[in-house]
Amino acid sequence: MGLKNNIFKSGIYLFIARGFDKLTSLISILILARLLEPSEFGLIALALIVVSVLESITAISLETAIINKKEINRHDLDVAWTYGRVLRSLMIASIVILLSPFIANFFEEPRLEFILQVMMLGQILNGFQNIGMILYIKNLDFQKDFYLSIISRILRIFVLIFSAFYFKSVWAFVFAYLALCFSSAFLSYYLHPFRPNLNFNTKILKDLFSFGGWVFLSQLTISINGIID
Repeated sequence: MGLKNNIFKSGIYLFIARGFDKLTSLISILILARLLEPSEFGLIALALIVVSVLESITAISLETAIINKKEINRHDLDVAWTYGRVLRSLMIASIVILLSPFIANFFEEPRLEFILQVMMLGQILNGFQNIGMILYIKNLDFQKDFYLSIISRILRIFVLIFSAFYFKSVWAFVFAYLALCFSSAFLSYYLHPFRPNLNFNTKILKDLFSFGGWVFLSQLTISINGIID
């Protein structure tokens, strides 16, 4: 009965969070359409495509292994955080910063170079989010994750609309992205007591990847298929 209750509550939290996300996105677009030029929307879309592509092809699914593993310890969480979040985010940020001049040149959008470089601050913040939050997901307790999602998105909308009124440019989206990343990272430590440490244990990494690796290959195939266009 307890499991059924948890699943039911989790479903409600997910439904509300996704509904809130869709509703606020629609409201934001309706407001921003009156404040920004269409080209500004296109510019942030290009930046987000670059970031999402790299995130997709580097997602090694260590956290999926954590969620599905029957017994986990602190070392498992530390290793998954070190490789799956911290090092991955630093790698993505380094690649984007190095390639940003070429990406901007390819799309013939000079402003895209600096936009991508600034957005990598958010990428690094994402990498340092508290991995302890996935323990709530493992236990089908989505309440805290729901709070994180709602609060961070409310802050994002506030920053987005305020910045759009003030700057009237693509930087409204960039600052909103940074606000989302910062608030998510901060709340992840506020909402869960776990404090991760760097752990480069390759034996544990291999053990986690033995499961997560297959999920990674599956996601990579889907991502590449979606990226081709």
